[in-house]
Amino acid sequence: MKNKKKWKAAILILLLLLLVIGIAVAMYISAKVRKVHPDVSVNSRDRIVYDAEEELEETYAKYHDPEDTQKAETVAGYKASQHKVALVFCGMSTPTEMTRILDLLDDYEIKAAFICDGMTAAEDPDTIRDIIGRGNIVGNYGMSGETHWEAMEDEEILTSLAQTQAVMKRITGNTPQYMLANATVVDDRILHLAACAGLDKYISATKFINDSSFQDFNEALGFVEKVEGGSIICVKIDGNLDEIEFEPYEVDEKPAEDKQASVSVNDLPTAKPEITETVELLLEALDTTETAVVPLDRLDTEPDMEVARRFEDREDAADYEVPVSAKAGEGYFDDTLFIGDSLTLALSYYPVIEDKVEFCAYKSITPMQFVNNTKIEVSDDEEVAIWDEVCKKKPEKIYILLGTNALASGSNSSFILYYDRLLEMLKEQFPDAVIYIEGIPPVTSKVSTERITLTNGRIRKINVEIAKMAAERGCFYIDLYSALADKDNCLPNDIAQEDGIHMNEEGCRRWIDYLLCHTAERAKGESWNF
Repeated sequence: MKNKKKWKAAILILLLLLLVIGIAVAMYISAKVRKVHPDVSVNSRDRIVYDAEEELEETYAKYHDPEDTQKAETVAGYKASQHKVALVFCGMSTPTEMTRILDLLDDYEIKAAFICDGMTAAEDPDTIRDIIGRGNIVGNYGMSGETHWEAMEDEEILTSLAQTQAVMKRITGNTPQYMLANATVVDDRILHLAACAGLDKYISATKFINDSSFQDFNEALGFVEKVEGGSIICVKIDGNLDEIEFEPYEVDEKPAEDKQASVSVNDLPTAKPEITETVELLLEALDTTETAVVPLDRLDTEPDMEVARRFEDREDAADYEVPVSAKAGEGYFDDTLFIGDSLTLALSYYPVIEDKVEFCAYKSITPMQFVNNTKIEVSDDEEVAIWDEVCKKKPEKIYILLGTNALASGSNSSFILYYDRLLEMLKEQFPDAVIYIEGIPPVTSKVSTERITLTNGRIRKINVEIAKMAAERGCFYIDLYSALADKDNCLPNDIAQEDGIHMNEEGCRRWIDYLLCHTAERAKGESWNF
C-alpha cells in the first residue's frame, strides 16, 4: 500500500514538473516574440495580433477625402498571342501543405501570386516570409477571406483591408499591392475602397479551381485544354467554389489512335485529392501541354521571349541513338519480336518485312497494360493476357514502340514509370535478347495543333526521357522521330494515314529501312558498343 502511495506521489510530482516546464517555455516564446515585434500581442490561441491603428487612420482619411476618387487597377486575363497563363493562390492551408505547394512551384520554376487572409497570415508569418523569399507575390484577401464583398458595408471592407495590410507590413516590411475578393462581383465601389487601403491592383481571375476540381491527371488535362492563353488561373486553397466561380469543362476522352478506348491507371477509382495533389496535377498538365506559367506582373508582355525559350528542347533524344550502320541484310529480323500498339501493328499489315518476325502489338495499348498483364480481345471469340503472350516468345531481338495512347490520356511521369517497369520485366524474361526502344514518331501538323496532349513538342520532350531510360536499362534507342519528321518537325502528310498519327505503307517502309540502318553489333565475348 505504501509503495502504491509513493508511485502516485511520484507521478503527481512529475506532472507538476512538466506543467512548470511548459509554462516556462511558453513565457520564453512570448518574450521572444515581443522582443522581435514590440507592437504585437499573443493571445490565448498563440495568434500574433498586430496593431492596425496607423493603417486604419490613413485608410479612412482617404475614404473621407471627397477629392480622392482613385480606384485600383483591374488586372484581368486577355487573349494572348502565346500559350501562357498566370497562377494565383487564394487562402492558406497548413504550413506543411503550403511548403509543399511552394516546393512544387520551385520544381517547375514557376512564380505565382498568393492572396492571403490576415488572420491566417498572423498565425503563420513564417509561411508568408517563405512565399516572399522564394520570389512570389503576396496579396490581400481580407482578414478572413470574406465572401460577397458587394453585400458588405464600406466600413467592413475598409477595416478588413487595412488590418490585413497591417499584418502583411509587420511580417514582410511592405504592404501588398494586389488584392482579390473571395467570390465577389467587383464594382467601382470596391475598387475605390481598395485604393483607399493602399491597394493598386485588383486581380480578376479567369478560371477557378479548388481541391475538388480534379480526380486524376486526365481531368487536369481536360481543364488545361480549355484554358486560353492570357488567362489567370485562381487556385482556392481552403475554400469551395462559389456559383459565380464554377465553370464546368469537358474531358477529352477520345483515344489517341483507335476507336477502342485505352485502359489507364486513371480509370481506377481514387479518393478526393488534397490541395497539394490538385496543384501537382495542374502543374504537370500545364507543363505537359507546354503552357507557360509567367509571373502575374509579366502576363501582358507581348511577345514574351522567356515564354518562347521556356520550352525549347534542352536535350535531344538523338544524342542517345544507335549510330548509323551498314544496312542489315535479308534475315536480320528473323527471331525478332515487335512489341507495341497499333502503330507497330501496321507493320504486319503492309509487305515491308519479309523475315520471320513475331508481333505482340495491340490496338490502344500502353505500357501499364503489359505490366498488369491485361486481357484483351484479339478476335470475336478469343481473349489473351498480353504479358503472357510476350512470355511465350523466344526472341533474339526485341523492338518496342509505345506511348501514343498513354500520352493521350496520362501524364509523362506515369507513362515513364510503367515503361521502365516493362523494360525491367523484359530484361528478366529475356536476359540474352537485344532490346531496341523506338522513340515515339511525330504526328502531322494538324494533329499537333488540335490535340494538346499530342503536340510534337511534348513528344520530343518525352522521347528524351525514353532515350535516357533505354540507356539506364542497357537497351538501345532508335530515334524514330527524326527518321520520319519533315523540316517542320512534323509527320509528313504523304506518309501518314488520314488520322495524322499512323503511317501508311510508304511510311512503314521508311520506318523499317531506318531500323535496318541503325543496328547494334558486338564482337564475340565483348560488350555491346555503338
